[in-house]
Amino acid sequence: MEGFDDAGIFFSDNFAGDDQQGEQINLQAVKKKYKDFIRTFNEDNFHFKYRDSLKRNYLLGRYYLEVQLEDLAGFDENLADKLHKQPTEHLEIFEEAAREVVDEITAPRPEAEEHIPDIQVLVNSTANPTNIRDLKSEYVSKLVKVAGIIVAASGIKAKANKITIQCRSCGNVIPNLNVNPGLEGYPLPRKCNTEQAGRPKCPLDPFFILPDKCKCMDFQVLKLQELPDFIPQGEIPRHMTMFCDRSLCERVVPGNRVLMHGIFSIRKVGKPSKADGKEKATVGVRSPYMRVVGITVDSEGVGAISRYNHITTEEESQFRKLAATPNLLDVLAESLAPSIFGSTDIKKAIVCLLFGGARKRMPDGLTRRGDINLLLLGDPGTAKSQLLKFVEKVAPIAVYTSGKGSSASGLTASVMRDPASRNFIMEGGAMVLADGGVVCIDEFDKMKEDDRVAIHEAMEQQTISIAKAGITTTLNTRCSVLAAANSIFGRLEGYPLPRKCNTEQAGRPKCPLDPFFILPDKCKCMDFQVLKLQELPDFIPQGEIPRHMTMFCDRSLCERVVPGNRVLMHGIFSIRKVGKPSKADGKEKATVGVRSPYMRVVGITVDSEGVGAISRYNHITTEEESQFRKLAATPNLLDVLAESLAPSIFGSTDIKKAIVCLLFGGARKRMPDGLTRRGDINLLLLGDPGTAKSQLLKFVEKVAPIAVYTSGKGSSASGLTASVMRDPASRNFIMEGGAMVLADGGVVCIDEFDKMKEDDRVAIHEAMEQQTISIAKAGITTTLNTRCSVLAAANSIFGRWDDTKGEENIDFMPTILSRFDMIFIVKDLHDESRDITLAKHIINVHLNANRPGMEAKEGEISLATFKKFIHYCRTHCGPRLTKEAGDKLKSRYVLMRTGQHDQEKAADKRLAIPITVRQLEAIIRIAESLAKMQLQPFANESHVNEALRLFQVSTLDAAMSGSLAGAEGFTTEEDQEMLNRIEKQLKRRFAIGSQVSEQNIIQDFTRQKYPERAVLKVIHTMIRRGELQHRMQRKMLYRLC
Repeated sequence: MEGFDDAGIFFSDNFAGDDQQGEQINLQAVKKKYKDFIRTFNEDNFHFKYRDSLKRNYLLGRYYLEVQLEDLAGFDENLADKLHKQPTEHLEIFEEAAREVVDEITAPRPEAEEHIPDIQVLVNSTANPTNIRDLKSEYVSKLVKVAGIIVAASGIKAKANKITIQCRSCGNVIPNLNVNPGLEGYPLPRKCNTEQAGRPKCPLDPFFILPDKCKCMDFQVLKLQELPDFIPQGEIPRHMTMFCDRSLCERVVPGNRVLMHGIFSIRKVGKPSKADGKEKATVGVRSPYMRVVGITVDSEGVGAISRYNHITTEEESQFRKLAATPNLLDVLAESLAPSIFGSTDIKKAIVCLLFGGARKRMPDGLTRRGDINLLLLGDPGTAKSQLLKFVEKVAPIAVYTSGKGSSASGLTASVMRDPASRNFIMEGGAMVLADGGVVCIDEFDKMKEDDRVAIHEAMEQQTISIAKAGITTTLNTRCSVLAAANSIFGRLEGYPLPRKCNTEQAGRPKCPLDPFFILPDKCKCMDFQVLKLQELPDFIPQGEIPRHMTMFCDRSLCERVVPGNRVLMHGIFSIRKVGKPSKADGKEKATVGVRSPYMRVVGITVDSEGVGAISRYNHITTEEESQFRKLAATPNLLDVLAESLAPSIFGSTDIKKAIVCLLFGGARKRMPDGLTRRGDINLLLLGDPGTAKSQLLKFVEKVAPIAVYTSGKGSSASGLTASVMRDPASRNFIMEGGAMVLADGGVVCIDEFDKMKEDDRVAIHEAMEQQTISIAKAGITTTLNTRCSVLAAANSIFGRWDDTKGEENIDFMPTILSRFDMIFIVKDLHDESRDITLAKHIINVHLNANRPGMEAKEGEISLATFKKFIHYCRTHCGPRLTKEAGDKLKSRYVLMRTGQHDQEKAADKRLAIPITVRQLEAIIRIAESLAKMQLQPFANESHVNEALRLFQVSTLDAAMSGSLAGAEGFTTEEDQEMLNRIEKQLKRRFAIGSQVSEQNIIQDFTRQKYPERAVLKVIHTMIRRGELQHRMQRKMLYRLC
């Protein structure tokens, strides 16, 4: 994406001078008003607030005055309005007035103190802050108030506010030139106008700065990030550069929540020239920053600065009444995630975590934390992640992240080199940014051990100590940790400035080439955003790379979309110049006659629900709609659709029916408490090679309106989910969505699922169940949507499926298996009559292939109609269970849990396999998909019966055969106890750091009547956990921990 948001324009080193200060104002009259305000403003006729404060600060060596804007408005409303609209000019006058008042009220002074230093005026107000992303172009050069979190801070540097220059040719000295405030510099005069008899004229650019004669001040640059509770879901947090000078330096550290008053300003941007390293300005495009004139810090870390600060008298009265409620803890626990059944004590514990204890400071200066940390350990499907999601919504300050997607530096803090200054700076991570709130860490067990160790200090001492790259400091992490873990089992064309000035004045020489520069305060600006749009997957020809286009959005079209959104965009197809920066001067040289296309957007429509509403199948005629409604009323519709799905593949009827259910999907639900339940169905095909698993995936890619096909071997975690990368041009971090983000509202087909790395499979846990991807990396903490179904296919690790080895056929963690709604074991059975029928079918398929005019089998639905029918049903129907169907499912669920639902199971002398809530929800989704394909608003008992049958022939049959032993909900208590006994004996058998023969261990346990399969399973599990390791060509076992 290098250069994707470059403006492609000319450059200039010039900038505004001192003589351009806005409209002319009566300086003396305004200064007199400010002096009167400082001298005479009083509170209740008791004391002079600002005069006394100014004198006290001056005598203590603090050369600043803090002013409340409401006090100034009460004194002179017009003066306060001028300060708000023209802060650059008026603050300078205000500070001069304060300096003169100090001179008056401190006289007479000792002879050595005759010189009065400059007084800095700091402002504050009770006005509501503006969010960083709401600072648009109309705020430029105005006084604004913003709230945010400091995420990075530079060291203290010196900046000249008055400079003295000298001509290197004639020696002429020009003293005390005022330097523009903020991040802008001073453009040195290009000509020396001194004339001396007998001397030639001075050349161009003769001046240089005399550092010893300059007057300097301290300054510091901060990076402010908007508050997490203001960030829309799926968007990257916005940042702003903050310029602090003089007494405002070193007031804050990364992690502080602050309210800042400042002048919203713009500065030149450009790329450094390779020739001299100077940054060449891009004409017409400016980067925003804020020149800070006041700071309020939440130093206690109790979340005092958030969007919930403003509480009315009525709300306070309501809260006090609520606090006096009998059994308040029970009421709050019932209100916490009410859509989640039970877990009352856990909810009460979470309520305690949300309120927290009291932070104490001991007489010796040590502190005791008041924040409560809570860990939820246990089975998948027990709503741990849903509880974390709810806490993220209900806590005033909260950051949600996934253990797999979080690094130590992303959670705590990092020291990095600033690309511009090359100095080291600190950036706070998720726990620093959540200071005063809650950090929710899902899949805590998936974090690397080194990353978990890194947060030890942050959790107990509530600080992060850094000693790196010459930086030694401590940051605050006064937050609670709630963790969940599973068991181990603008336009792009710029404005070219005129190169010549045609103004002619008598007696003046002609102006030189390129004399113009921009006056930023006189410019009229607008907001713009640059997007990268990729064509829809269903439009990409096979074998071709997806095409992209740069989209330019301005004004109200900014921030309408996030990565992963499917959109319809209206715009003006435009072209712009392209070229590479010149090595000589850094300017971008346009290639003559070659232009790069982009679109200037004038309208956006977003598919916000993630049901695939935007695709090539949107346009459905009245005749097609009538045809689809007639098709939905067809008797035995599921059989018809299953026969039409990959008709060239023989048999596998139940698998095809399950895939049909996956294509239509259940209904996505949003609970009253804000939590969501996925409607998309996930399906896993396990078994022998040559059983058409990959062919079924390929057909689904063709028939699904939105589908992405990928191979497990060729897919990484970031390729499937999302990645954070640095844009080479702007050096800012950007997000790019992976396959599951791009397939939002559709299906992801993952072939060779068993060939994926374990780490990459773990990365999609959250994407499959919560249908979101949480990122906490490189200073970016956000969430993207992945509302898609997953259809995966995998082979046995032995090649062919071996019934005698049960769960040893697969090499999957139990946590990933529980996220699939249906799991089919596909075997290549040897049966003479079936083999004859299969052979005839394959021969017929090959004989009739490529014959023109071949008609589809009677009753079979064509691919195009099938595809449009799926799209129509998904976008026009969202069924729910009827009460009768719910009662039937409830009774069957209880029977399946207790093992009394079928006499045949008892006759088999095998305990029934209990199912979890996660599998119950899977059955509901299957039933809803069956109702959806019939365009019925409710799923009835017949739909529930078929859903139960499909679940029985897939997941339950696989579990009963022992193929899923060890997966959550699919291991009996006796088996689990046996595995635990084997593991305890194995740990007693040899110490940490020793090794023993694997064959000897297996023989010892089999002599004790333990099944060999169980022993191998325990060894395999301990190897996965990193407790054991194979050595000497897998003959010896070495114990690591």
